[in-house]
Amino acid sequence: YSTCKDLAVIAERTIADFPKEYSQFYKLTSFKFNGIQQPNRNDLLKGGFADGMKTGMTDAGKYGIVATAVRPGYPPRRLLLVLNGVVSASLRAAEARRLLNWGFQRFESLVVPKGRHVATLSLWKEGSVNLVTESDLAVTLPKGALHRAKIVARYHQPLTAPIIKGQKLGELVIHMDELDPMVMPLVAEKDVSAPGLWSTIKGLFSGHSPAA
Repeated sequence: YSTCKDLAVIAERTIADFPKEYSQFYKLTSFKFNGIQQPNRNDLLKGGFADGMKTGMTDAGKYGIVATAVRPGYPPRRLLLVLNGVVSASLRAAEARRLLNWGFQRFESLVVPKGRHVATLSLWKEGSVNLVTESDLAVTLPKGALHRAKIVARYHQPLTAPIIKGQKLGELVIHMDELDPMVMPLVAEKDVSAPGLWSTIKGLFSGHSPAA
């Protein structure tokens, strides 16, 4: 015995851990072995609607399917569906297609890639440092929710060199309706050396007029 959640986890790991094998085999509509042509029972593969993943049927679980499809975008969006307990193969295909279409039409994703430049901050005495996102962030929400999001950047001040690449210098906080705030660390894009002795002396006397 297993669950829909178990099947979803296995499907996610299959796609993530074996991308070459997944793209090669799971979208095949038929397979010939030992002289026998075997059709793929996943009707969602027809016309390229989906690119996987499996169908099944047991007396206890009825007709089921693990279906996944990709739609173009930046980045491309993949949805994965696990459906079980359906009374017929035709209804299984129709319901899986309907739910995947609904997911693509009703939801959108916010994607912030690793290394995205967020701000350039001046350093005390001299120089500056670029702040970038530390890791990837992706969240999928009902359409329209992203327009109501509030994004706030917070920085550590004052900033002084030396600074090491990857050093945490702030955070990006994304507030969305009915969700806990999402926090992304902001880090230094590259190393910044400490100012030399002459720069330090100039910094100490900056803003002071010479004595008469």
